[in-house]
Order: sequence, then C-alpha cells, then structure tokens
Amino acid sequence: MDNETKIRWLVRKDLKKVLEIDSEAYDPPWTEDEFVEIMKKQKNCIGRVAVKSEEIVGFIIYLMHRDRIEIIKLAVAEESKGQGIGTSIIDLIKENLLRSKRKNELMTFVQDDNLDAQLFLSEQGFVAVDVLRDFYDDGDSAYLMSYRTEKENIPLPRESLGRENRIAMFL
Repeated sequence: MDNETKIRWLVRKDLKKVLEIDSEAYDPPWTEDEFVEIMKKQKNCIGRVAVKSEEIVGFIIYLMHRDRIEIIKLAVAEESKGQGIGTSIIDLIKENLLRSKRKNELMTFVQDDNLDAQLFLSEQGFVAVDVLRDFYDDGDSAYLMSYRTEKENIPLPRESLGRENRIAMFL
C-alpha cells in the first residue's frame, strides 16, 4: 500500500469521514448541512482532503479572496496527528495557490487558548499579527495568524474580514 499523503478535492462522498474528523477537532463541530451550505453558498469556498493509504486523514476548507486565502477549517484525524499531514496540506496551499493565483497572504483566526494550533502555524511560518478581543460569540478572543509571501506581516483592515468566517482552528 502507498503511504504517501495525497491532497485532492473534497467531494460529497467524503463528508462522512470529514464530519468524523471535524467532531474530533472542533467543539461544536459543523453539521453536514453547514458544510454543504458554505460550499454551495460561497462560490469562492474550496474543500480539500488529505488521503493516506486510501483513507481520509485530514481536510481543509478555505476561501479564495482576490489577494489572500482564508483558512476557515483545518483538521487532521486524531490517529494521524504528528505524521506531517497538516504540514502537507499547508504546503500545498502555499505552493500551488499563493504562487499560481498571485495571492500574497494565507490567513486564519485561532482561538487564543488553542496553543496547539498556534504552535503548528508558527512552525509553518505564520505570525500572529493581531488579537481580536471578544471575537467569538462566546466571548473568546482570537489571534489573526498570517503567512505572507512578502517579507512584512501587515495586519488586514478589520472591516475587510467577514464575521461568518471567523472559525477556530485545531490540529
């Protein structure tokens, strides 16, 4: 069997496994209807899955904006953590999308108490560029984490960020 991780487009039949991974990583997890709604409603929304030995082991949901890519969900199956799958997913986004689509920033919001995600993103070259107090509905704050293709990490204007896309990330 091939143990190499492959990243491919997320399709409807993948949702069962994606929902399982999502429920391990997020509290509360999204429902199937929420996944389907965001993928259909937002034309700039893209889903990918990481596959290893024909098994889905991780996923990413992101939005393509004119000059940046916004990660709204990223998770790796519990039994597959520490195997470089999250790094493979981020590397694909960095290499294929940031360069080929002339995007200059990859960004996401991370809950202030999610140290695992903050450390993972830091290892991937992301920098915390802003703290957003009372960002989530429950009053939790978030870090705006940014990876830029340019040398400087400059925060985005807050008014350009859609509140509906402010999702906690967990790896």
